[in-house]
Amino acid sequence: MENSIVKNENELKIGGVLATVLANEVYKATGIKPHKGLLNKPGDLDYNNIIIDELPLDYSILDEIEYKYPENNAYYGYMTRGCINKCSFCAVWKIEPTFNQYIS
Repeated sequence: MENSIVKNENELKIGGVLATVLANEVYKATGIKPHKGLLNKPGDLDYNNIIIDELPLDYSILDEIEYKYPENNAYYGYMTRGCINKCSFCAVWKIEPTFNQYIS
């Protein structure tokens, strides 16, 4: 693929809220089977014992693009995961049905 930012198209993964809630549509549009749900178990994406959800965020990928995010001196993380409210407009409870006081 010319002008692609993807180094190896065979290793391209799709996940997140959209991929979880609309998995069939994502597959039809891309041909890539999306990962549904969290990455909170060893081996979710490969055969190692790393729990991806517990890794620190990798901000070095922002060095590969020209765009500068307005919050370029900030860090993001999760305080909790999940929700018990089941609001009709929200997908969190579908993806993370169990509330967890998550990261210390």
